[in-house]
Amino acid sequence: MTLPLNIILPEPEDFSKDSQGYVDVLVRRLEEMYETIARSFNGSIRSEINAGSNKWTPTLSASTAGTFTYTNQVGSTFRQGTIVDVWGFVQWSATTASGSLQIDLPYKVALTNSLLTFVGTCTPSGITFATGTACNIAAVQNTYYANIQTYGSGIALATLNVPASGSLTYHLRYLGATNG
Repeated sequence: MTLPLNIILPEPEDFSKDSQGYVDVLVRRLEEMYETIARSFNGSIRSEINAGSNKWTPTLSASTAGTFTYTNQVGSTFRQGTIVDVWGFVQWSATTASGSLQIDLPYKVALTNSLLTFVGTCTPSGITFATGTACNIAAVQNTYYANIQTYGSGIALATLNVPASGSLTYHLRYLGATNG
């Protein structure tokens, strides 16, 4: 959705005998323009469930699809303009997914300069890393997900392969796409 470039207001002479009618139409048109601009700028949450709420249920996915058996899923999101903050705790006891572990996000990540990445904190529990000693969460541009990455001293940054079980507590701040 594009933002309006012109403000088209009703002509006053159309309401020469009804000034209150003119004011009513003017107010309605201004409210509609504001709503259009707000929706275009703020985007919309992936599923419109609780769109006015900051509660959000985080889910996991993987580069090779499968299902996760969750024991806990708690999350919160806050969006102000294009800035999105996501806090979450996800715990799972089993999965059929494989490949790189991903956390689904409520808003689409903006497409930015390829060198600009949005990286957040991530605290694992019950997860053994094949490489590295710590992890972070990194939003993937122009998608609705973030990768979990491992790193450590002398270890190259790599995506975390899906563990059979474990938990992640995380916070991520990123730029949300303005139209989705």
